[in-house]
This record gives sequence, C-alpha cells and structure tokens, in this order.
Amino acid sequence: MPLPPISSGSGGKQPGTPTIGTATAGDASASITFTAPSYLGKPTGTTYTATSTPSSITGTSSTSPITVSGLSNGTAYTFKVKLGNGVATSLESASSNSVSPVAAPPPPPIIIAEPPPPPTSPYCTSTDYYYFECSVGQNCGGTGAPGCSGY
Repeated sequence: MPLPPISSGSGGKQPGTPTIGTATAGDASASITFTAPSYLGKPTGTTYTATSTPSSITGTSSTSPITVSGLSNGTAYTFKVKLGNGVATSLESASSNSVSPVAAPPPPPIIIAEPPPPPTSPYCTSTDYYYFECSVGQNCGGTGAPGCSGY
C-alpha cells in the first residue's frame, strides 16, 4: 500500500519529486529515465515507481531507468515517476513523452552457403555456391537443391 504524501510541516520526511526524463518503447515494455530529487527525506530505503497512463501498470527500481513491462504493443503510454522512502511518498513527476511499444521483429533468416554439386552445364563452375534461406529452427541441410539455379 503506497504511503501518503506528507506535508512540509511533518518534519521534512516527504522526499522531493523526481524529474521525469525520457520514455523509450520496447517490446511490450518501456524504459523511463528520471533524475532523483536532491532531497530524499529521511529514507529507510528508496524505491522509485513509474506508473503508466493508461492502465496504471507499474515498474520499480532503486535507480534510473525504470522498466515497465506488461504493456500492450501498439498502445500509446505516458509515465509519471514518484519516490517512496520507506516513510512517505513524493508527489508524482510531470508526465513523460508518449511511447507506443512494438513487437520485436522476427530473427533474420539464417543463410548457409554450401559447395555446389559437380557442374551440370558449361555455365556452372566449382566456385558457385548455393544459398539456402532458412528460418530459425528449420533444417537447413540444403538437400534437393537444383543445379546452378538454386542460389
């Protein structure tokens, strides 16, 4: 349960407000940078929490940046950061820039070069190589490749 902010008349225990930096989108995640406040209050520990808008998805860290995971790819989010010091919670920072997470691209195909079979025409030479395009996890043995037209 988050601690409530404490007024300035409460013995100086309320930490200062973090300064928001930049949000950067990842695959179903975002990384949010911030600058810690100069006054941490009377900490028994420091935990920074970034909260998304929409959906109020959070991530925590003791230092910058904070990674917020579990976001929906293609949805635009902004973030605010606050500091909890074990005694009180700061006010939230200003909102970050808007980012939209995107799915990571699939891995590139694996290209395998194999020596050719013996020449079948005067246009094929022993320096020709066959290139087979394979997806990750696919058997790329190159069997059954046609003459020199297979590359």
